[in-house]
Amino acid sequence: MPLLAVLTNVELELRANAAWLALGILAQGGVAEEVLFRGFMYRHLRQTRSFWRAATLSAVPFAAAHVALLWSLDLSVALLALAMAIAWSFPLACLFDRAGNSIWPGAILHAVMQGGIKILVDDAAEFQSLAIAWVALGLAAPWLFFAVLRDRDQSMPKPGSIPSRDARAAR
Repeated sequence: MPLLAVLTNVELELRANAAWLALGILAQGGVAEEVLFRGFMYRHLRQTRSFWRAATLSAVPFAAAHVALLWSLDLSVALLALAMAIAWSFPLACLFDRAGNSIWPGAILHAVMQGGIKILVDDAAEFQSLAIAWVALGLAAPWLFFAVLRDRDQSMPKPGSIPSRDARAAR
């Protein structure tokens, strides 16, 4: 975020309630969504399906849960949020597999991407350029992250396998 602020010539300022807002975003956007969509749904689908099939099937309700934003946000913002939810579905599933079925790495990443821009004061006209840069990063970053993980080790856990603690430590 600081680099994007420099590139877009925007001065960063935290909201007065930034700590509470960040905690709420971590609880809802990070932990709750990752528990439901990766920890429960994806994990159960992954036991009998390939990575791509399980990730695709769990991405549908994950995206559907974000459709409600169309009724509560400006249309352009809601569509971008929906696009980000879809863009993050597969990388978050990959991260869940790589973390030995732990929701925590995905929950933290999910909360940072969802909340990074929300904890800033949005009272300046130039804030728009920072928001656009953040969304562009939010749409591209998960796929770069995903590509790095996939290229580093082409093997994904076999369906139904939960790596042992020793195997997770070796990663």
